[in-house]
Amino acid sequence: MSPVRNQTHTVINMNRIHNSRISNGVRKIPLLLIPIIFTAQSCNILTGGGNQGSGSVGVFLSVDSGDTWHPGKGNQKLQIGSAAISKLYVQDDNPKNLVAASINSGVLASADYGENWAVLLTGFAAYDVFINPFNSQEIFAGGAKGKLAAIYKSPDRGGTWIQVYNEPSGESVVTSLAFDPSNAKIMYAGLSTGTLLKSADGGDTWRKLFAFKDGIKDIGVAYSVVYALNAKTGLHRSQDRGLTWTDVKIDKTAKTFNDLFIDRQNSSVVYIGSDAGLFRTTDGGNTWSNLPLPASLKVSNVTIVRAHSYERSVIFAGVRSTVYRSDDNGSTWRTIQLSTNRVLADIAVDPQEPNRLYAGLRL
Repeated sequence: MSPVRNQTHTVINMNRIHNSRISNGVRKIPLLLIPIIFTAQSCNILTGGGNQGSGSVGVFLSVDSGDTWHPGKGNQKLQIGSAAISKLYVQDDNPKNLVAASINSGVLASADYGENWAVLLTGFAAYDVFINPFNSQEIFAGGAKGKLAAIYKSPDRGGTWIQVYNEPSGESVVTSLAFDPSNAKIMYAGLSTGTLLKSADGGDTWRKLFAFKDGIKDIGVAYSVVYALNAKTGLHRSQDRGLTWTDVKIDKTAKTFNDLFIDRQNSSVVYIGSDAGLFRTTDGGNTWSNLPLPASLKVSNVTIVRAHSYERSVIFAGVRSTVYRSDDNGSTWRTIQLSTNRVLADIAVDPQEPNRLYAGLRL
């Protein structure tokens, strides 16, 4: 398959699952609503309920700030309990819509606050996904097709998919996608090889921007400042939209870096999850402080960190299958153990209702 620089696109016909598109908050077209296929009699869901799950749950939901959790449901074509989730994304202006990236089940979607899920894109190992905040018709997914890194774009909320990037050779994965909140045309993608890609035309074409020494775990964008978190070499910062980079020193004891989160109201506040715990900077990465979690040294590997968009004193972190929540900016924490043996891969917070949370778990 030709790489995207030659502008060769592969179109996947998704008409067989056109009823699985996420709901459109603007156009009132009943055929686009997921709940049409999400009926109680068609659900093929996980055994057990509430917090008594079997331990093989892909997505958990909470409506009480994380005090209690229950599993999401699939349908006859999707066993949500077997889905290895790597990323969750909640649509800002219509938060009943969610998409999820699953390594073993493709791109998933829910149109009822995560209660029910269906498949939007199969045959694709999805590592990251988002609904374009500038155009809610578009969904982007990054991962691998076969063993080659690939990026897919849907122009119609999951009805059809176009492959807009693929690696021509070598085993690799698109591990992270990010968009510039100040420019609808600029997007970034990070690969497991350390390659950083950039699109300047809204994700239609991509070019190699930079090559790091090890795999990219996450990308964060705060206007002209771009952060790249690498698995072994840690955090790197660019102040010119990715053209040049400097290393950001966090903590010498950290050997593995897992997750990056940038405060949406103050881009100088950045969180890092690592095998040495949870770290935060309030000055754009110049100085860092450790936020001690009530965990032993053996379980200090923070795989995910999130802060609420508007309730900025509320912070969430994940260690194995335990959710940590702080309501006082990291001074004190309470823990909630999910009934699963899986590892937390993502925590998403409803941007309009801070008590509504989602947890995605990988195998």
